[in-house]
Amino acid sequence: MNDLLTSLGRLGFTQYEARAYTALLQSPRITGYQLSKRSGIPQSKIYEVLDKLTQKELIVSVQDGGFAQYIPLDPRDAVSRYRAEYALALDLVDTELAHLYANDHEGAAYVLNLVGSESVLARARLMIRKAEKRIHLSLWPNVLSQLQSELTEAEARGVAIAMCVYGHAVARIGAVYEHAVDEGVAKNQGGQRVVLAIDKSEVLVAHFSDSREATGHWSKNMGFVEMAVDYIRHDIFGVRMVEDFGPLIVEKYGPSRELLRDPFARTYPVPSDADG
Repeated sequence: MNDLLTSLGRLGFTQYEARAYTALLQSPRITGYQLSKRSGIPQSKIYEVLDKLTQKELIVSVQDGGFAQYIPLDPRDAVSRYRAEYALALDLVDTELAHLYANDHEGAAYVLNLVGSESVLARARLMIRKAEKRIHLSLWPNVLSQLQSELTEAEARGVAIAMCVYGHAVARIGAVYEHAVDEGVAKNQGGQRVVLAIDKSEVLVAHFSDSREATGHWSKNMGFVEMAVDYIRHDIFGVRMVEDFGPLIVEKYGPSRELLRDPFARTYPVPSDADG
């Protein structure tokens, strides 16, 4: 019941209105005095509340023996009406706010910081649902499973998807490239990194760790976006090169490709972690 009252509050009901309405649904055709007792609303307030519910077209009153009795209308009709009204309002707000939002905000340099896996995943899902043309994505299988529904829907509406998965892909959506995972990969990332870019217009870079809370950073900054797309594309280039030239790469760079992974290996002695 508490969840229902909270939801009614989100639809614009006051606490008294929500309590009176739900009590009346359970005990229809009662007087204001009786409803006051059942709902715990003071008698001094109950008729004001009933007037508000009548104005909302949720209840009607009838006269019986000189006393007004209150009857709730079918709540399914009310829900349908609210759904239509909110859909209209949201469509208008969506259009008008987009006009008010200045065009120069599209290249804004700010970064939105996200904390917690739920916040990070919610932002990723929103981005995927917004994608119109392309999705570039680098992630791990457990995160892929949590974004699978949105990615499947995006592919169904014609969005091109290129995805690099660290390990075994739990879903084949779009062009999928499986990146081999070894100790070097896990060490380099320090956990599980997720990079998502849509339409070359938005980017999310997130980090999931067993020891710390997940964090993420979202932006529309074009330099940030293009860097993320290049990062994902180079990951995919690496997977394709290993698939096509695996033995030669192992011969030249080592079984774990450690000489390829270390940018200092060509000229300088390999620095220790303490050297930075």
